[in-house]
Amino acid sequence: MSKNSYSSPGRSELYLKYHPKYSDDVARYVINYPKGELKENEKLDLMIEVGCGTGQATNVFAPFFKQVLATDVSPEQVRVAAKVTGFNHVTYSVTSAEDLPFEDSSEDLVLICLSAHLYDLPKFFAEAQRVLKPGGCIAVIGYAMKGVSRAEPGQPVHDVSQLYTDFIVAGSKEPTSLLHDDLYKYKKIFNLMPWSDKTRNDNFKIELEMESRELEDLEKSYGVYEIYERRYMEKIKNGENNVSKSIGLAEGLRKLVGVKYGDDIKLKLIYEVFVLTARVH
Repeated sequence: MSKNSYSSPGRSELYLKYHPKYSDDVARYVINYPKGELKENEKLDLMIEVGCGTGQATNVFAPFFKQVLATDVSPEQVRVAAKVTGFNHVTYSVTSAEDLPFEDSSEDLVLICLSAHLYDLPKFFAEAQRVLKPGGCIAVIGYAMKGVSRAEPGQPVHDVSQLYTDFIVAGSKEPTSLLHDDLYKYKKIFNLMPWSDKTRNDNFKIELEMESRELEDLEKSYGVYEIYERRYMEKIKNGENNVSKSIGLAEGLRKLVGVKYGDDIKLKLIYEVFVLTARVH
């Protein structure tokens, strides 16, 4: 069953502002996978995106389609996405990934970004198989933070793999086998994809600049923070002492680049993007 980690007011606005946006290169790679390279101004008919969040990927892929149906289990995410969309041919709705209200063999692409580990994958894959046209494509995309540096040219890049892993794990609801698979480039999920005609590409990166004073908001923008915050309040209510309200991502990033809380230093965050694609026959 799809999980909603964005129910608190304001969390989705933080997600929209602080999570990285995919590049056109990622979209073009996915679009060209099922059909070959599109001609200039050529568009595919219809795309479904599940787990659309606040529309970061939706708005990158939308120009390549005549119609886009973007869904998420979170009403708050859908509300924010619909508010900021710049495309008249994109429709947002609150829908479960495991029960898609769309016709059989109707879609050119089913897209899912950074949320596949939250779903009942056998049910979701069966739904993707049902709604895709013969020769259509499913694309499962994710990213993980890998490095941080000061934004000035020539600054050293510090590895944040373990820090990011600890951050994601600290806010987990339960240690399921797939919950942390985004940290490992969806290797388990790729193996679970039931189509023989599938491939992966780990060669994309995203660089995101922000001020060091914004790191707390970056931390709060993750769904795992909402879970951690509820645990924090429960511990305080139960009288526990010395409980940190921070998971440690913001503090850890500052230490790596040598800045203090309250400093206003521009930083660069580096994310590795992984793209899993499969063709349905």
